[in-house]
Amino acid sequence: GPFRGEINVKHKELTLFVGALYSGRFQVELGNEFNPQPGQYSVLDKQEDRSYYAADGSIIQGGAVNNPYGKYWMDLGGNISIHTQTQDTGIGNAGLGSIKLNAVDARDVYHILSAGSQVTIR
Repeated sequence: GPFRGEINVKHKELTLFVGALYSGRFQVELGNEFNPQPGQYSVLDKQEDRSYYAADGSIIQGGAVNNPYGKYWMDLGGNISIHTQTQDTGIGNAGLGSIKLNAVDARDVYHILSAGSQVTIR
């Protein structure tokens, strides 16, 4: 490392790099109304089994089957996060800033990107 990521919204891909060297590519799903400002972000926080705080004030505990964040969650700031795609498509849209990865890819990306890693959204 340090690793950095680039998210291509049009192609729904997260590409990882070490410096200028390609390190891997992952398919992502985006929240239904995903519309962040293109630009540079940083991984501000990382949590396993993070609780989900709904707009109506309810809380879904981390590790719960119906938690839209799944197992792995990374905060990019500006209400944007990268997290595990849940199996239940009815709860799959965890906020407008959701960048979702399947369970295996979410685990890998979570362990590759560290706090402070740069992530560019294009």
